[in-house]
Amino acid sequence: METKIEYQKIKEKYKLPSFEYMDNEFEISAIKIPDSGIFIKAILRSLNNKVGLIINYFEPVITPQQTMHSMIELNGIDENGKKEIYDLYRNLGLIYHELCLSELETEEKIAEQINKTAKDWNKLKSKILSCLHILNKAWEKEE
Repeated sequence: METKIEYQKIKEKYKLPSFEYMDNEFEISAIKIPDSGIFIKAILRSLNNKVGLIINYFEPVITPQQTMHSMIELNGIDENGKKEIYDLYRNLGLIYHELCLSELETEEKIAEQINKTAKDWNKLKSKILSCLHILNKAWEKEE
């Protein structure tokens, strides 16, 4: 509850997305206020953690290693699927690095980045789901 109250303060100040949206997408209610340091930076880190997690899902396709995991995904995905994943990966990578850069900025710039990332996330979410389905289909294929 304390997180929601703190969020409301900066939400109004910077016209951020609703608490419910941010919590559903980036789990900001998990932020522990006394332990989080600067609250708006903790929110930024929640966004960066989510983007980084999604990037990691696609890493075996983008930079394959000699692992069974990578081989199953690479062999089960056609060239169109690989391109779709690569394009998404690049978009997510840019967002990830923008978030990292923002951590060193002013509170206003951080708020701008949070708003930008939330908008970008809305646009990319269907692509993320599509690419995750591509990965799942690779795993479902019989050899």
